[in-house]
Amino acid sequence: MAHILYILTFKKLFKRQNLLYLPAILLFIIGLCSFLYPHLGAMKTPVFLYAMTIGTMLYVALGTNKKWLIIGAGLFVLSDSILAINIFYQESLWGSLVVMMTYVLAQYFLVKEMIKKEIE
Repeated sequence: MAHILYILTFKKLFKRQNLLYLPAILLFIIGLCSFLYPHLGAMKTPVFLYAMTIGTMLYVALGTNKKWLIIGAGLFVLSDSILAINIFYQESLWGSLVVMMTYVLAQYFLVKEMIKKEIE
């Protein structure tokens, strides 16, 4: 749900459409889903849809030209990707720690930019 709300919020700040980002984002999503596919069981469709959602959030953030939104969205995608690997492939304490660090930083940078926008 958070990703969808971020997409809707970022869309208001969207400045430019750059289709050059799409292949890299799609390659990442396809690569992640392909890597996880044998381990997903009944979760194949939900994980693919979720991956598409986080990819969309990253694409829309990139189109805002807002440095902190882009960094925050990138960290959010990284956090969720590591989380998926930790859940579906191999659980590790280090993975959990990295998930929390990247998630907290992602939220910090996203909120930092949104507060900055409200003040302007």
